[in-house]
Amino acid sequence: MALKEVEPLPTKETFPGLVNYETIYRAGFNYWEPSFGRTFNGQDFKVYICGQGMNQGQPNIIVGSRKLKDNTYEWHFGSFVGTPIGESNREEAEFFLKKVDEILGPENIVSGHSLQDRILEIVEKK
Repeated sequence: MALKEVEPLPTKETFPGLVNYETIYRAGFNYWEPSFGRTFNGQDFKVYICGQGMNQGQPNIIVGSRKLKDNTYEWHFGSFVGTPIGESNREEAEFFLKKVDEILGPENIVSGHSLQDRILEIVEKK
């Protein structure tokens, strides 16, 4: 029986190690666990989604992480307004996943150390 991979403890290379608890809480992210895994362009990502989008007209903040061969992480960041996947019909869910895939593209790679400020910028706009 294979063991389930668990999220590592917070370090400078993990989401809760790069973004402080207050910011994670304010934005509505699940602190320890990614929201789901996603394969995009043959690469496996962990996707973190904030809960802000549950309020009509508020942005969904998406953070994607991918572990590289040298055991470092590549970070992706973006946001969009749309119905959260857990509360959507089929058409809305397809739109949501399309937007997530766009954020997981190479043009949205960011420094892990910039995540805190990027998230706060969106949270403080509302």
